[in-house]
Amino acid sequence: MSAPVSVPNSIGSAPISSLALKKPVFLPETSTLTECSETMRSGKETFLLINNDRESTIGIFTERDMVLCYWSPEIDESTPVMAVMNRKFVTIDESSSTRDAVDLMGANEISQLPVLDKAGSVKGVLTVEQLLENLSDAFPKELLNLSSSNQIPAKRVGG
Repeated sequence: MSAPVSVPNSIGSAPISSLALKKPVFLPETSTLTECSETMRSGKETFLLINNDRESTIGIFTERDMVLCYWSPEIDESTPVMAVMNRKFVTIDESSSTRDAVDLMGANEISQLPVLDKAGSVKGVLTVEQLLENLSDAFPKELLNLSSSNQIPAKRVGG
């Protein structure tokens, strides 16, 4: 059994601004759930950022939110996204470290984190996928050479 790959502290201390960020997709708060669904489906998006008429980001709408809306009998396709979006969403400053971002995502159980520039506007979104891409770019040889014993849980979970 080989030792786990250790990630140098330099990766964790790198500022988020040095990472490749996902370009966010914005929709206005007056968009309907149908419009959100079509935008998510056509762009293969897992979340949308919602802006008000002043172009300020005021919420986030995720695919999980979409599923919950369709399970709710009092919500239909014409419901405006502002009625069901998450107004309390977590963000991070672009000068924060990658370690801070990972910790924040873990503590809040989220897979996307809007990154704010110095002016407080959304610069991009850090996703779990971007974190993995950046890690694999930094350590391609180490990740390719992981033994299968590091990739399979030692204990079987579930049935």
